Amino acid sequence: MLNQCLMLKPSYFFAGYLILLHAACVIILLVMSIAWPVLLLAITLTLSSLIYSLNHYALRRSAKAIIKLQPKNSDTWLLQNKQGEILPAKLNSNSFCSLYCVVLNFKLIDNKKKTAIIILQDSLPADDFRRLRVYCRLSNGRGQPGAA
Repeated sequence: MLNQCLMLKPSYFFAGYLILLHAACVIILLVMSIAWPVLLLAITLTLSSLIYSLNHYALRRSAKAIIKLQPKNSDTWLLQNKQGEILPAKLNSNSFCSLYCVVLNFKLIDNKKKTAIIILQDSLPADDFRRLRVYCRLSNGRGQPGAA
């Protein structure tokens, strides 16, 4: 089992990806022939989405951004946000793991809200990222290695 605390760093790869994605969206909006009030609203919403996504998921600057993960036992994890709140959560089975990216989907135990944590290679030291990927592949997202 993964039994160490994972301190998440800002992901500059993910920040660059988000900026490119949102810039492409703005370019497509500019090329479309739509009324200017609708265009301004769409561009404003796109830029708002960029700012939120950068601060919450990529750079982890928002108060509710998760900055620390720690497995507590076989099915419970402790998530700590930037405010210092510690949130007990269960890892969902629909988490995603690839060579460059891990998306952990959690369900908070206290209020049953769902939260996703996007972790790219530059968010963790290489050894910790490898351990997390191995843990995710072995656990099948159920919190217990080898569970089917």
